[in-house]
Amino acid sequence: MLQHIIEIPINKILSNPFQPRLDFNEDKLNELAESIKLHGVLQPVIVTEAGDGYRLIAGERRTRAAALAGLAVVPAIVRSLNSQDMLEWALIENIQRQDLNPIEEAKALSFLSMEFKLTHKEIADRVGRSRSYVTNALRLLSLPEAVKSDLEAGILSCGHARCLLSLDNCRAQLKAWNCIKSKKLSVRETEKYINSLCALKDSIRREKDNNKLDADWQSVIDSLRGSLNVEINLKYRSDGSGKLELCFKNQEELENLIEHFIH
Repeated sequence: MLQHIIEIPINKILSNPFQPRLDFNEDKLNELAESIKLHGVLQPVIVTEAGDGYRLIAGERRTRAAALAGLAVVPAIVRSLNSQDMLEWALIENIQRQDLNPIEEAKALSFLSMEFKLTHKEIADRVGRSRSYVTNALRLLSLPEAVKSDLEAGILSCGHARCLLSLDNCRAQLKAWNCIKSKKLSVRETEKYINSLCALKDSIRREKDNNKLDADWQSVIDSLRGSLNVEINLKYRSDGSGKLELCFKNQEELENLIEHFIH
């Protein structure tokens, strides 16, 4: 299908408010500008009419670089699109070019979900990804801000991030990521490390479950607490062994306990 390409003044082009890409590398823009000086803008940008000018849909890097190169006009294709279409076009172009960092992409997908009430499946169909890809991308937004910043900066990889999502709270995720960074763990090493943390947590939870007292034993412990006026902990294992802890806060409480048992 042939598309009509026209020359549009750069000063008539407005930025796309739904542009998912937030970080435009200055060095790469300058490199593109130098290329445009030599060869021109080889691929037209896509715009939609907006009052007396045009609203950019796709091609913001090319437009910025063309301006840096001193061009007054750029080749463009004019389309009639609504807000949702504008976001989808900008998102699809950036995804296909792999221009978005993981957080920029996740935020754009989240916008499609929240603003236009699209399901993960509907988003996946529109941007050419699988439903699981969309779901996993959106989960990245639940990471702590410091971790997301490292992901945006490329310090943290998506592989590392997916491992961190196995931990169930931000504090644990942040603590684990600091350890991973300091030790410079690979993704495979990170997987083993996170699995060990999860296994330890499961072990502690099972131990706590095993230490839960039935109603009769709880009644005995409560009675002892009242009698001795100290904190008491009863811990036992499935084989019947365990320990009874009497916790004192000061010398006076210790002396009272000793006196109680002596007499």
